[in-house]
Amino acid sequence: MSTRKNRDILAGIFLLFVLLWTFPALSGESAPKPDDSDEDIVADGWKAYREGKYKDAGELFEEALEEDPSDVKAMEGILEVELITGKYKTAQKRAEEWLKKNGKADRVWTVLGEIGNTVGNYDNAMQAFRKAIEIKSDNFRAQAGLAEVLQYVGLKENSSEIILELYDIFSEEAGPGKYSAEDYVSVGRACIVLGEPELLHDTNDVLFEKALELDPAYAPLFVSWGMLFLNKYNYPHAKQTFKEYIEKNDNHPDINFGMALGTLQTRYLGQKRIPEAMKLVDKVLAVNPNHIDSHILLGYLALVDTLHDEARDHLNEALKINPNRLDALGMLAASYWLRREMAQHDRLAKRALEISTRPAEFYDTVAGVIQNKFRYREAYEYAKKAISKDDTYWPAYYTAGANALRLGLTEEGRSYLENAFETDTFNVRCYNALQLMDYMDREYETIRGKHFTLRMKTSEVLFLKHIAQAHLESYLVDMTRRYKMTPRYPITVEFFADHKDFSARTVGLPGIGASGACFGELVTQISPRAMSPAIASWIVTMRHEFAHVITLQKTRNRIPRWFTEGLSVYEEVQFKSSWQRLDDYMFLSALFEGKLLPLKKLDSGFTKPKWRMQVLLCYYHGYVIVEFIKQKYGFEKINELLAAFGKGLVLEKAIESVFGQTPDEFDEDFFAYAKKRYGKYRVAPHIWPDTVSRLKISIEKEKTVEKYARLARAYLRSGKDADVEINLHRAMKIDKDSPEVHLVQGLRFMGKGERGKAKKAFNKAIAMGVHDLFTAHVNLALIAKKEEKPEVQENELLAALEAFPRAARQPVNVYAMLVALYKKQNQNDKMIDMLEKWCALDYKRLGQRKILAKHYLEKKMYEKLEPILEDLTFLNPFDNSIAPMMVECYYAGGEYEEVVRLSDLMARQKIYKLSAKILIMQAESYEKTGRRKDAIKSLQDAVTKERDNEKAKKLLEELGGEMPKPPEEKEDEEPEEGEEKEKKEKVKQPDKEPAERPDYEKPDKDPDEQEKE
Repeated sequence: MSTRKNRDILAGIFLLFVLLWTFPALSGESAPKPDDSDEDIVADGWKAYREGKYKDAGELFEEALEEDPSDVKAMEGILEVELITGKYKTAQKRAEEWLKKNGKADRVWTVLGEIGNTVGNYDNAMQAFRKAIEIKSDNFRAQAGLAEVLQYVGLKENSSEIILELYDIFSEEAGPGKYSAEDYVSVGRACIVLGEPELLHDTNDVLFEKALELDPAYAPLFVSWGMLFLNKYNYPHAKQTFKEYIEKNDNHPDINFGMALGTLQTRYLGQKRIPEAMKLVDKVLAVNPNHIDSHILLGYLALVDTLHDEARDHLNEALKINPNRLDALGMLAASYWLRREMAQHDRLAKRALEISTRPAEFYDTVAGVIQNKFRYREAYEYAKKAISKDDTYWPAYYTAGANALRLGLTEEGRSYLENAFETDTFNVRCYNALQLMDYMDREYETIRGKHFTLRMKTSEVLFLKHIAQAHLESYLVDMTRRYKMTPRYPITVEFFADHKDFSARTVGLPGIGASGACFGELVTQISPRAMSPAIASWIVTMRHEFAHVITLQKTRNRIPRWFTEGLSVYEEVQFKSSWQRLDDYMFLSALFEGKLLPLKKLDSGFTKPKWRMQVLLCYYHGYVIVEFIKQKYGFEKINELLAAFGKGLVLEKAIESVFGQTPDEFDEDFFAYAKKRYGKYRVAPHIWPDTVSRLKISIEKEKTVEKYARLARAYLRSGKDADVEINLHRAMKIDKDSPEVHLVQGLRFMGKGERGKAKKAFNKAIAMGVHDLFTAHVNLALIAKKEEKPEVQENELLAALEAFPRAARQPVNVYAMLVALYKKQNQNDKMIDMLEKWCALDYKRLGQRKILAKHYLEKKMYEKLEPILEDLTFLNPFDNSIAPMMVECYYAGGEYEEVVRLSDLMARQKIYKLSAKILIMQAESYEKTGRRKDAIKSLQDAVTKERDNEKAKKLLEELGGEMPKPPEEKEDEEPEEGEEKEKKEKVKQPDKEPAERPDYEKPDKDPDEQEKE
């Protein structure tokens, strides 16, 4: 086992539930490790316990107790078994009855205290711990348990006094054998409860290392150590710690639960994270069905998916076991608050105050849950309330700071974050946020207007300010009119020139997989400098996020995720038709394969995706729902639905009030609409990993030629030729001349390189009216290409587009294939025509638009050039080939003010060197707009650049300007010693020292993830 002394516990992850996870009891072979003797029943019991054989261990301890009813170790063993398997009531009753006769057993009193702490009997727990300490003053486990309970009920000063005394004792060098592993772990746990950085470092580097040396198989050590890493945002080391114990005992509920929490943050697992974590939770509950933290975690995950009934079931189950868990009460209160059941919420708030004199955890938990539902303003208020209840509850400072920043309250947010970081220096997100804010103070400019406050890097202001302001103002006018609402001003929009900065601003960690985010009054997004045009457009992102401003504010942040994302995707298309997402094929594949989620569960597709592209599909699914509502009911129904959510109506009530339907009935209408809309495309759905298994089940109910043919096609995709043969044979028994069978046979022949047979099969399938015309024609085009028959290839590709006109990306890009064909055949007009059609479908085509722009400029087709140039600035305004073309376009159209504005901007940027041609256009535009002196200066610059430019000379003479003197030729002089070196060094010096980049902390690389990569 590797040492942890050099592991940096500053890095790591943040997960709301991790911060709320309380210490489990120190259950696990807490008695001194006995000799492994076959004759010692108690020793055998502890051995079975260590191996996770809890039933066997319990039977052995019972046997020992029958022989000697006063055997302390046997009684302690029985209680430990019952504690770890969740039999809390039984354990409490047995301990109390046994202690009536054996009242001097301090260790049994200690376990009784831990049982009381687990089930929320805090008064009983404190009495039991004090009794144990009274019997044995150096019972450190009891002292740590007492400190934890005191901390929980709000008696922090008393708790701190105990913990610091323990720390002083154990900070001194102890002689060999003076303390046990249990002692070191107990004191370490107490230090974690107090949370002071120095104590945490010593816990990690000293106390737990000492415990490891004394007993490398002591379960509470691994539970506590793993929890320390989890609580301090270091998942990889937590995972490694838990794994080291699982090798000894894979049945330990607290270890498996820790692994479940870690698994939720394992990035390389992707969509498998939640299912894998749930398997571990199931394993926990199989051993301990009353594992409180597991029930709370399940409740939290259900709340994330807006499954309130399911969440309440889990949380109430936890509260049956421990009615005084502030985190469970907080989550339940958050559910009531989100559903506007305020009487229930207030009842729980009152209950929290009865449990603890400082119930900050309760209010911070509410804040943590509701911020996941976009309720940032209310989350901010709850976090402040948590601080008012306990100004030493540092997690609430981070919650307050993060939500203040989301509301655009920069200084308030900074103040809370500084307070949080002062005490919790391990908080990675807090550190990153403060680093970024300092960097933005140095390097970013703030542009304040009536409606918008823009923040962007100073070096990008000239490029972005004009475009961003103009578009945002136009979006504001358009959307406020259609959505009949006025948002709160100012709306802050921040552009980040580095994706790491955007990520740190948005979620506190580098690596977020997004290009924009909206918090209601604040929009964060990456600037075009940090955005690949092949992935997204900064201006499309800006419109998408601004639409969120409207829908979030109109509903007071009460809108379901599918609806706000669907409306934002819808609003992209309202500005330009080419901005429609090319997710048609993915959607129709999911639609006809039964993979679309019902409305009631659609939000879970964002939070718990089960396959790689499901999140993107949910965006598009929401958009198609919006289109359905608009087409069937009119846009006003969208506003009515927004208003219903704004009143606090839950999904079922909102759908019923607006459409007079249940969500299920709404789904029925929607799916019928979608099948009609997407069924017109003559293309087969994508074959999914589970297509084979689902088809087999379906065939058992109804055997059709189409099902057998699709099953054969699925097997063909996975290379199982024998299964292809079997299912084709079964299909042909039903209909030997089915077009679907001929299509699959064609694909099979293609795979074998038998093009002649494939061509015959595809043509036969087409002639017989096969549904998937797209695949047949694309394959015939591929055959024609091999046969060097370009006319046939062209016709087949055009026929494929007729079958599925949206094939600009999936399943294959037919537009790209046609452009390549026309280019090879030197059919320039056809190539341009196809490029136009392609770009009209796909706004991300930067290279293709550049080809069109160059063509239009050469042909002086300025009406077509201008919108293409605008599209190019939407993709990358920093491209220095765009602005000169745009100046010429403006000039040709007589837009002289725009020529002046843009050429001035170019002159101020180092990436441009204005040509004589541009300078002449600039000069004429200056003259047209009444700026004669500036026109003369531009012409003088043009003549300086090109001494023989007759047009520039003539215009300069007409304006009465003097010809510039030719540059003087300097004689070569011998530089003095050291002068040449100094000149070279000066050239190397930048105009300004670059600002120091934020040094963001991030979770350590997971060893498993590194191996995976």
